[in-house]
Amino acid sequence: LCKVHMFEQNPCYCCFVILRDFLYRLAGELQVSTKMKSHDTAVIEMLRDDPDMALDYLRTAFDELDEEGGESAFLLALRHVVEAQGGMAAVAERAKVSRESLYRALSPKGNPTLRTMTAVIKATGIHFHDLTRQAS
Repeated sequence: LCKVHMFEQNPCYCCFVILRDFLYRLAGELQVSTKMKSHDTAVIEMLRDDPDMALDYLRTAFDELDEEGGESAFLLALRHVVEAQGGMAAVAERAKVSRESLYRALSPKGNPTLRTMTAVIKATGIHFHDLTRQAS
Protein backbone atom coordinates (compact mmCIF):
# COMPACT_ATOMS: atom_id res chain seq x y z
CA LEU A 1 0.00 0.00 0.00
CA CYS A 2 1.11 3.57 -0.47
CA LYS A 3 2.95 5.22 2.41
CA VAL A 4 0.04 7.54 3.07
CA HIS A 5 -2.54 4.79 3.54
CA MET A 6 -0.57 1.76 4.67
CA PHE A 7 -2.04 1.86 8.18
CA GLU A 8 -5.62 2.78 7.26
CA GLN A 9 -8.49 0.34 6.89
CA ASN A 10 -9.77 1.99 3.69
CA PRO A 11 -6.90 2.42 1.25
CA CYS A 12 -7.21 4.84 -1.64
CA TYR A 13 -7.75 3.93 -5.28
CA CYS A 14 -3.99 4.09 -5.89
CA CYS A 15 -3.56 1.36 -3.27
CA PHE A 16 -5.82 -0.93 -5.28
CA VAL A 17 -3.59 -0.29 -8.30
CA ILE A 18 -0.46 -0.97 -6.26
CA LEU A 19 -1.98 -4.20 -4.95
CA ARG A 20 -2.96 -5.25 -8.45
CA ASP A 21 0.55 -4.60 -9.77
CA PHE A 22 2.01 -6.59 -6.88
CA LEU A 23 -0.30 -9.52 -7.65
CA TYR A 24 0.68 -9.39 -11.33
CA ARG A 25 4.37 -9.45 -10.45
CA LEU A 26 3.76 -12.28 -8.04
CA ALA A 27 1.99 -14.26 -10.75
CA GLY A 28 4.69 -13.45 -13.30
CA GLU A 29 2.20 -11.89 -15.69
CA LEU A 30 4.12 -8.63 -16.16
CA GLN A 31 6.83 -10.41 -18.12
CA VAL A 32 4.59 -11.16 -21.11
CA SER A 33 2.50 -8.10 -21.89
CA THR A 34 0.50 -9.82 -24.63
CA LYS A 35 -0.81 -12.34 -22.10
CA MET A 36 -1.28 -9.83 -19.30
CA LYS A 37 -4.85 -9.10 -18.36
CA SER A 38 -5.92 -5.53 -18.63
CA HIS A 39 -6.29 -3.55 -15.44
CA ASP A 40 -10.05 -3.40 -15.99
CA THR A 41 -10.34 -7.15 -16.43
CA ALA A 42 -8.25 -7.84 -13.33
CA VAL A 43 -10.31 -5.49 -11.17
CA ILE A 44 -13.59 -6.92 -12.48
CA GLU A 45 -12.38 -10.45 -11.72
CA MET A 46 -11.37 -9.42 -8.18
CA LEU A 47 -14.80 -7.87 -7.64
CA ARG A 48 -16.48 -11.00 -9.02
CA ASP A 49 -14.41 -13.24 -6.76
CA ASP A 50 -15.08 -11.06 -3.69
CA PRO A 51 -18.42 -9.24 -4.06
CA ASP A 52 -18.04 -7.71 -0.59
CA MET A 53 -15.09 -5.72 -1.91
CA ALA A 54 -17.42 -3.67 -4.14
CA LEU A 55 -18.59 -1.40 -1.33
CA ASP A 56 -15.04 -0.64 -0.16
CA TYR A 57 -13.92 -0.10 -3.75
CA LEU A 58 -16.74 2.35 -4.49
CA ARG A 59 -16.39 4.04 -1.11
CA THR A 60 -12.70 4.64 -1.79
CA ALA A 61 -13.43 6.10 -5.23
CA PHE A 62 -16.24 8.21 -3.73
CA ASP A 63 -13.89 9.56 -1.06
CA GLU A 64 -11.59 10.81 -3.83
CA LEU A 65 -14.25 12.56 -5.92
CA ASP A 66 -12.78 15.97 -5.09
CA GLU A 67 -9.32 14.98 -6.29
CA GLU A 68 -8.18 15.72 -9.83
CA GLY A 69 -9.68 13.01 -12.05
CA GLY A 70 -11.87 11.84 -9.18
CA GLU A 71 -15.12 11.99 -11.10
CA SER A 72 -13.79 9.84 -13.93
CA ALA A 73 -12.21 7.43 -11.44
CA PHE A 74 -15.54 7.04 -9.61
CA LEU A 75 -17.40 6.36 -12.85
CA LEU A 76 -14.75 3.79 -13.80
CA ALA A 77 -15.01 2.13 -10.38
CA LEU A 78 -18.80 1.97 -10.71
CA ARG A 79 -18.41 0.55 -14.21
CA HIS A 80 -16.10 -2.17 -12.81
CA VAL A 81 -18.69 -3.05 -10.16
CA VAL A 82 -21.46 -3.13 -12.77
CA GLU A 83 -19.42 -5.41 -15.03
CA ALA A 84 -18.61 -7.70 -12.10
CA GLN A 85 -22.29 -8.00 -11.20
CA GLY A 86 -23.56 -9.33 -14.48
CA GLY A 87 -22.67 -6.61 -16.95
CA MET A 88 -24.27 -3.50 -18.34
CA ALA A 89 -27.43 -5.15 -19.67
CA ALA A 90 -28.28 -6.94 -16.41
CA VAL A 91 -27.62 -3.93 -14.16
CA ALA A 92 -29.38 -1.56 -16.58
CA GLU A 93 -32.46 -3.75 -16.40
CA ARG A 94 -32.38 -3.80 -12.58
CA ALA A 95 -31.84 -0.02 -12.52
CA LYS A 96 -34.63 0.50 -15.06
CA VAL A 97 -32.41 2.44 -17.48
CA SER A 98 -31.47 1.51 -21.01
CA ARG A 99 -28.19 -0.26 -21.59
CA GLU A 100 -27.09 2.51 -23.94
CA SER A 101 -27.84 5.17 -21.32
CA LEU A 102 -25.84 3.22 -18.76
CA TYR A 103 -22.86 2.93 -21.12
CA ARG A 104 -23.00 6.69 -21.73
CA ALA A 105 -23.44 7.53 -18.05
CA LEU A 106 -20.44 5.41 -16.99
CA SER A 107 -18.15 6.46 -19.83
CA PRO A 108 -15.05 8.53 -18.95
CA LYS A 109 -16.88 11.67 -20.05
CA GLY A 110 -20.20 10.53 -18.61
CA ASN A 111 -22.36 13.00 -16.76
CA PRO A 112 -25.05 10.88 -15.13
CA THR A 113 -27.93 12.42 -13.26
CA LEU A 114 -28.25 11.81 -9.54
CA ARG A 115 -31.33 9.71 -10.29
CA THR A 116 -29.34 7.47 -12.64
CA MET A 117 -26.41 7.20 -10.23
CA THR A 118 -28.69 6.28 -7.34
CA ALA A 119 -30.57 3.70 -9.43
CA VAL A 120 -27.38 2.09 -10.73
CA ILE A 121 -25.70 1.97 -7.32
CA LYS A 122 -28.86 0.49 -5.81
CA ALA A 123 -29.03 -2.07 -8.65
CA THR A 124 -25.57 -3.27 -7.62
CA GLY A 125 -26.88 -3.95 -4.11
CA ILE A 126 -25.25 -0.92 -2.51
CA HIS A 127 -27.10 2.01 -1.00
CA PHE A 128 -25.82 5.44 -1.95
CA HIS A 129 -25.62 6.51 1.69
CA ASP A 130 -23.26 3.58 2.44
CA LEU A 131 -20.62 5.31 0.33
CA THR A 132 -20.35 8.09 2.90
CA ARG A 133 -19.99 5.84 5.94
CA GLN A 134 -16.77 4.43 7.33
CA ALA A 135 -16.26 0.71 7.05
CA SER A 136 -16.93 -1.19 10.23
